[in-house]
Amino acid sequence: MLPLDDQSINEDFKKLYEAAVKNDWNTAYKDIFKGDPSKNSKYLKAKISDKGDTALHIAVATESSMFVRKLVYHMKKEDLTIKNGDDSTAFCLVAASGSVELAKVMFTKNEELLRIRGAENMLPIHITAKHGHEKMMEFLLGVTKEKLAEEDDTKLKDLINKTDLSGKHTLVLMVTRSL
Repeated sequence: MLPLDDQSINEDFKKLYEAAVKNDWNTAYKDIFKGDPSKNSKYLKAKISDKGDTALHIAVATESSMFVRKLVYHMKKEDLTIKNGDDSTAFCLVAASGSVELAKVMFTKNEELLRIRGAENMLPIHITAKHGHEKMMEFLLGVTKEKLAEEDDTKLKDLINKTDLSGKHTLVLMVTRSL
């Protein structure tokens, strides 16, 4: 938690954390955002965990899909670029989870998320390859418009070769053609 003097804000952060974990948007909307997330936008980008996670990081990590959708709808484009204490955006966590559904929600709001590096200086596409998520790789390759830098391309191919993705012929063709 952030070291704040105002105890009510700390309590609100706890409630927001719990609502994100439980996918309980109604409670967050009513009790935390007081029915208007734009007027109470500090909660959209506040770091509410000891690890520096925002409500979006928490909701993504717990696969609280409705909560993610509602948060992203109310967030500004740049709010999605907030990194946690591990130097990862919530999009990096989505890349690790393999949830194409949530990736599409976030990508639609901010296409720049593809290029924001997370932990270990990895791009989201590297994170997905590391975790072996075929459908997510297909999605990310499909929406990546520009070529990767040579070192990023090499890193991606190495990661693919270390996972079971290397046996997926369609995916290998996509990687070869797009990079």
